[in-house]
Formats: sequence, structure tokens, C-alpha cells
Amino acid sequence: MTKYNYEFKAKIVAEYLAGAGSTTLAHKYQIPKCGTILEWVKKFQAYGVEGLEIKHVQRVYSSRFKQQVLNWMKQHQTSYAVTALHFNIPSDTTILSWQTRFEQFGIEGLSTQKRGRPVMKKHKRPTKAPNDDSDALKKLREENLMLRIENAYLKKLDALDREEETREKSHKSSQN
Repeated sequence: MTKYNYEFKAKIVAEYLAGAGSTTLAHKYQIPKCGTILEWVKKFQAYGVEGLEIKHVQRVYSSRFKQQVLNWMKQHQTSYAVTALHFNIPSDTTILSWQTRFEQFGIEGLSTQKRGRPVMKKHKRPTKAPNDDSDALKKLREENLMLRIENAYLKKLDALDREEETREKSHKSSQN
């Protein structure tokens, strides 16, 4: 589904080139992002009216072409959007996905022709023996109990030390 037709895009680009701002136009025509207008203008400036035409053809790019695009982008240190505009690739996210696949899988990642969402596979969850969970829980409870006992013992020991220090201080002060 195409949201904006060619005539609409051409009208907006013409108004922009006549001096209207992208934010003003976006507000006037209820276009959610003013960046969309700027993208149309760039395509118009690079390719003329053909840049505004709606292209429904899904292109298939060779792995060699994908490599050339990524190399050009790296050599010229350009963004995905500029690179897409230079090579007349409809969406900069296409190049982003090539870059991601190249980083993950190397050159082989560029040769895959999978499109769309991957098929969802049902994964069987490994079943754990109920005893494993209950044994682990039992061990944790025992450890928790031991830590509580140790904590109480240390508190009592500390209290006894303080009590003894207090007695010694009071004994010394009574002798003086």
C-alpha cells in the first residue's frame, strides 16, 4: 500500500523548492515526519521526476553489487541514506540489513536471498525433573538457615564484646 501518490509528492516538492519549509509542509499536509519531505526532495534532485515515482518492483541484488555498495559506503564514509540515494536503492534500511548480515556472516551473508519474516519453529522446552527443582530449593533453604544462624551468632558475639568493653570502662572509671 502506498500512502502518497506521485502527484502529491510532486506538489509537496514544488512547494518546498518554492521556499516553504519542510516542517511547515509536514504540518499543513499532515505528514508525520518532515524528514519524509526532505527525502522526496533529495530523490527529486538526484533523479528528477522518476525519483518520485512509486516503485512496486522488488529488486533482487547480486551479492557482488551488495559488496560494491558496502565498499563504496565505507570508502566515502557516507550514511545509509546517502548511499541508498547514490545507488538508487529505495530504502536505506536495505543497506543496513546488508551491513548487519555481512558483519554476522561475512560474504556468505550477502548471498542469501531470504525475504520476509523467518518461519516460526516450535521449540520444545526441555523438561526438568521435578526433583531437580525441589532439591535445589531445599539446598537454598538450608543455606539460608545456616546464614541466619551465623548472622545471629555474630550479632550476639558483637553484643557480648560491647558489653565487656562497657564493663571495663565502668570498672576503670570507678577505680579512678
